[in-house]
Amino acid sequence: MAGIRSVLVGLDGSAHSLVALRWAGWCAAATGADLHVAHAWQQGPPLDGALGAGIADAADLEAAVERRLRQLAAAELRDPGAVAGARALRGEVPTALTREAARLDAGLVVVGARGAGNALRALLGSTASRLTECPVRAVAVVPDDAEGPPRSGAGLLVGVDGSTGASRAVRWAAAVARAARRPVVAVHAFEPGVPDLTPEEGESLLGEARLRLDEEWVAPLRARGVEHRTVVEPGDPRDVLPRVADAERPAGVVVGSRGLGPISQRLLGSVTHHLLRTLAWPTVVIPAPRDCVVWSP
Repeated sequence: MAGIRSVLVGLDGSAHSLVALRWAGWCAAATGADLHVAHAWQQGPPLDGALGAGIADAADLEAAVERRLRQLAAAELRDPGAVAGARALRGEVPTALTREAARLDAGLVVVGARGAGNALRALLGSTASRLTECPVRAVAVVPDDAEGPPRSGAGLLVGVDGSTGASRAVRWAAAVARAARRPVVAVHAFEPGVPDLTPEEGESLLGEARLRLDEEWVAPLRARGVEHRTVVEPGDPRDVLPRVADAERPAGVVVGSRGLGPISQRLLGSVTHHLLRTLAWPTVVIPAPRDCVVWSP
């Protein structure tokens, strides 16, 4: 798996989309990727009401939106040359962003946790929810209260459980961490799934999980020469990953769209969905091989 060549961030001018922009700008700069910004709208004036005033021609309006996008990005990132491209997109936001990501072959799509809506974080914004339900490429959801650009030396944290989804997450994290020269912490939440174990049996299964994590599940990190360490903690991954992430303060948390628990839903795995709603850190969802959109892009 190659590193990211382009990052696409959805920008609507709101405070939460600007937080996502700052994180996307850091990710693009850290990995050497091109940064693209896009604004999609379906009804009403784009970005803000004043922008469309007096502009009747559709092409002129799109050009005005793209100029405004570049201005917002340059001001927020304090770098007039940070953005490689800006696009004004007509249509439903998740669909328009998906199409633009396909056009760019973007390695990562970044959105705020609330997207263009006003939903509470606990409900997850409609744009973020739709993009991560059955993703066709990596999608990062950045919470409103994210710290901004990650602190110096902060690495990635990846959830690992031996599933296909988690394996893809590890490979993605390995490629990005190598490009960004950042370390990785691989976390496994140990749930034996067997009732009435003796203490000795529990310790044996825990030791086996540690061995598989160290020798098998993090092999892509070793293969790419990425600095890493492993953490195994007993408990539900919905509790373990946030606890470890809060202690590590990572640049981002990487999870597969399926796996990370005994329940695998048809769309987004229950654990991944929970993490997207509760983690205080930018969370990247990596698509599984058979994931596909459930709405036509």
